[in-house]
Amino acid sequence: MKWTLITSGILLLLVSASCRTGKSASDNPEQYRQLAEEKYGGGVEYLFNSTRTAVLCVHRAKQPAQSLQQPVAFMVFDLSSSAPLFEDAIPDGSVAWKDDATIVVRTVPGIEKADPKPEERIPGYTYDIRTRKIKQLGVQDVR
Repeated sequence: MKWTLITSGILLLLVSASCRTGKSASDNPEQYRQLAEEKYGGGVEYLFNSTRTAVLCVHRAKQPAQSLQQPVAFMVFDLSSSAPLFEDAIPDGSVAWKDDATIVVRTVPGIEKADPKPEERIPGYTYDIRTRKIKQLGVQDVR
């Protein structure tokens, strides 16, 4: 009987420890850093928006000698909810904050066929973290 209670207590302790799903933001204020390191390994750049409510984690892969493209992977992490909001990877280009709630992703196109109106087509998009919507870039977004 005594061993049954001890064994049950140990099993209950092990089960409760394994069921813990994660730490809160107050337990781990740099949870975004751990997640980015797990996803991308080293070499991650952390760019905060001006209100410091979100962080853009950007990883630029090393460019192979035979390739002209440098892949970029990134994630937007909401610091208030301690959760990733959006992530993407592009074959080549850049990503940066446009304002507190919008990131601009510019892609470098590969070989393209002739476009009759190149000034109307700008490769890339914006992502709004409030609405969680993607919008293709246009001429007005660049000026």
